[in-house]
Amino acid sequence: MNPISAEAQQLLREAGLSPKPSLWPPNSRELLKSAFRKLALTVHPDHGGDSTRFIRLKTAYDLLSRFGREQQTRKSDFFERYKELSRHYNQAVTEYFERRKMLILDPSDPDYIRLKEELVFFRSSYISLLQEDPGNIFAADIRDKLRSIANWLGRE
Repeated sequence: MNPISAEAQQLLREAGLSPKPSLWPPNSRELLKSAFRKLALTVHPDHGGDSTRFIRLKTAYDLLSRFGREQQTRKSDFFERYKELSRHYNQAVTEYFERRKMLILDPSDPDYIRLKEELVFFRSSYISLLQEDPGNIFAADIRDKLRSIANWLGRE
């Protein structure tokens, strides 16, 4: 199973970027934006595309551009990257459940799609952190988060 969505993979291919944000050049945000605009023309509902696919593409773009920006500013500090990633993870889960959508598991719901995409991305990011330093003091917490993500993603 691939750690990122098909839309994110397509964006990365179109932008000519590696799946590892730590290897992205400083202009990665502009490359992603250009790739998103090109792909959006093919999948947007106003151009004969599918709304669900467009939502997934937009979600992938938002996540990749945000994560790439954070990676570039925090390449060397493990704790800062862990803290920032955990903050985004907690925020995404909290926002979803505050909307009381926990009982609605409609795969076409944009909020549900966004949460699933974010969880897949967080899983990949946490795995990268764990591989980078498996003996870190945050390893147990990272493993707990990975179990929670696996439980959530396994609900379908």
